[in-house]
Amino acid sequence: MSNARRNPFPPAPRNFLIWSNEHQAWWRANKNGYTKDATEAGIYSKADAQLICANALLGPDKLCGIAPETAVPDFTQQRR
Repeated sequence: MSNARRNPFPPAPRNFLIWSNEHQAWWRANKNGYTKDATEAGIYSKADAQLICANALLGPDKLCGIAPETAVPDFTQQRR
């Protein structure tokens, strides 16, 4: 029997999907439009997702209090 303890926390996600609150849809790959189907969404690195969301948040005509774009860990990876 092993004395190694299991980590109770899952590893940090490496891939992200981007949800657009403005368009009520997922970003497609290569920033090429939107889709309602998460399995058709583009997969972005954490750095790219953070940059996209930060740039969207700093836009001139955004809704107050609601982030226009949100990075979501890729929950579709088992289906691809």
